[in-house]
Amino acid sequence: MTDSPEVVWGSPPLVRPGERCPACGRSQFADHPVLAITTTADVTAEMIQTTDDLAYEDDQGRIDWERTIDAIDGCTGGDGRCWLLPSQYDDAVFEKIKRGVRALRREEG
Repeated sequence: MTDSPEVVWGSPPLVRPGERCPACGRSQFADHPVLAITTTADVTAEMIQTTDDLAYEDDQGRIDWERTIDAIDGCTGGDGRCWLLPSQYDDAVFEKIKRGVRALRREEG
């Protein structure tokens, strides 16, 4: 989750053709919608499920949260918008996602 000098914003939450998406990093050929997740209220069940699906675990079943968060950065939701996540791993958004994944795993197991 690094900021790159080549990443250029259009008018958020839309990246214009020819610009690079700040979430997924790809250069866009058409308007590209972006969902900036800035508060815990922006966290959805879809984000929690995707995080659970992409979770990196060690051989004892513990989740490597930094690696997992990097894996979901720039994911695209069901509505087609790339998820632009906070740049700090200790953000409240990630704490809510972590709690949601833990709760989901408790329900399943």
